[in-house]
Amino acid sequence: MDRDEIAERGDTVVVAYVAKTKEGEIVDTSDAELAEKAGIKEKAYCRPLTFVLGSGRLIKGFEEAVEGMRKGEKRVVEVPPEKGFSEGHPLAGKTLIFEITLLEVYKRYYDVRVSV
Repeated sequence: MDRDEIAERGDTVVVAYVAKTKEGEIVDTSDAELAEKAGIKEKAYCRPLTFVLGSGRLIKGFEEAVEGMRKGEKRVVEVPPEKGFSEGHPLAGKTLIFEITLLEVYKRYYDVRVSV
């Protein structure tokens, strides 16, 4: 197994995803065509999501699901409210189902830092 293809904290990752409520309603997706069919294109992300794993920029349950995935792997995970959105967000208090595909992993040690 190639360690470079496994998502670890500190890596920059690119994922495709679909987020649904437990009842099956699509609430967000990286797939523009699916967003349009679901009637959420104006509020969906509609492109692959790039983020630094472990940065805390996304909900905890989503980041935990991506950690340890291999490039090309697909996962379906249920994220409980306590690992989901915080109070004040329209999806706070809801259990969400995420279908995640890890598209790319950029290892943290490949980062190039430029000083000015």
